[in-house]
Amino acid sequence: MWKPKALKSRGAKASMHSAVTIVSSTNTLTPNSQVASATNSQAASAAVAELTAGLDFIFDQLGGEDEPTDLVQLHLERLAIEAAKYQSSRVTDGGGEDWTCTHAMSRLLQAACRCSSMVYDPTQQPSLYGLELEPVLHRTPSMMGTVKAASMWKINNVRISGWSGKTLMVSIRGTATKTDHMVNMNGEPRDASGVFTFAETETAINAHAGFFACAKTLIPALERDIADQVALDDEMLNIIFTGHSAGGAVASLVFLHFACHSPAQLPSAKYSLITFGSAPSTSQSVTELCRSQPSVGLLINFVNEYDMVSRSDKAYIRSILDLYRSRYGLPPVANTHLTERLLRDGGLGNSPSIASIAVHAGPKVGVTWPLPAPVFHLVGDIVVLRVCFDAPEADDVIPEASLKADKVSPDEFGKLLFCDLSVHRRTAYLERLNMLVRETREREFGSVGGDYASTDDFTKDVFVELSAV
Repeated sequence: MWKPKALKSRGAKASMHSAVTIVSSTNTLTPNSQVASATNSQAASAAVAELTAGLDFIFDQLGGEDEPTDLVQLHLERLAIEAAKYQSSRVTDGGGEDWTCTHAMSRLLQAACRCSSMVYDPTQQPSLYGLELEPVLHRTPSMMGTVKAASMWKINNVRISGWSGKTLMVSIRGTATKTDHMVNMNGEPRDASGVFTFAETETAINAHAGFFACAKTLIPALERDIADQVALDDEMLNIIFTGHSAGGAVASLVFLHFACHSPAQLPSAKYSLITFGSAPSTSQSVTELCRSQPSVGLLINFVNEYDMVSRSDKAYIRSILDLYRSRYGLPPVANTHLTERLLRDGGLGNSPSIASIAVHAGPKVGVTWPLPAPVFHLVGDIVVLRVCFDAPEADDVIPEASLKADKVSPDEFGKLLFCDLSVHRRTAYLERLNMLVRETREREFGSVGGDYASTDDFTKDVFVELSAV
């Protein structure tokens, strides 16, 4: 499926030595897939009903001239403005540990980010400068959304201290269809023991039901696919699972299975997890439990600052609804009967508009918005990527952007009020990983040097990366 493409940038090429295997996921409805699909549909209907009840005052405005998408964007912007009133809507200096990595490591992380994006379109040309990505397999999704699309790439030339052997990158696709959205909305807790267990704890661990069902269905095929690749090349020692958004959540659960129950065919494998904007997936933070597994390598969960998806379990979304309703003087979702009484009694007007409701909003701003405890957690060290701007030397000088990375503890992350979706895009993560590569290169080699013959070569590489998305 990948077609060779000549690239001007020196060394920016993909190996085409082997053909890509395209595997179609069966669309035959097995009893298990029928149950999972029906459960996803029922959960999605319930979630939409609850969301509609909480935003009824917004849906009343959809009879005007504006397109619904314009109104959605308007309300998302207003939500971001409301959240920005609270100090907890951002990572403050000192809110986490400074996080950094070597230039060689940044290239591997960038490769994972590229793979987490390319799985959405297997016809894309792998064009990562400095690392040869050899596409080997693409597994198509099932029609009902219970089997996610997955792709695999080989990387032969990872030059990281302590990193031996070749690397297999396994990327799982996130949300791309309506059925994927139903999977995302099926957020009830489900006993995770059918996918992974930790011998070190007797505490029951649950998982997001929709992501759990996808992981459980995908694991048998991935076990075979990975074992086949290792059998073909005994130097294939490193298996990295990656994904963006819901793909990162499913990749996290698949990784946990391999880390806890490594197949006998893979006795020497080292499993790593690198995700981008992942949705939360486990009922407790299991990162430290993962570190106790001898087969575990890297554990990194990148989150762009303000990315709402990284916090999006049911309790959090309900709290965000309450935050937005408070802007217009409305009670929490749990007290919607009060809204109905106010409307009936004329307290908000017989036919309230956004403008008329807004006058009832009072000054309720504090240091933090009172968030509920997370229902689900991210897997891996949480590294929040912030774009910072230096103070300009003059009014007519454009400030220079730099990347700040903070490792934030699960407890502190659970207090953050992230409400933006624009920073969740795959391109937004690619841009920040490209910044990480540039800054680590400049720190280690100066403004020109390292893997690049000139700054022009580096600039070309960045544009090649972004043009493929």
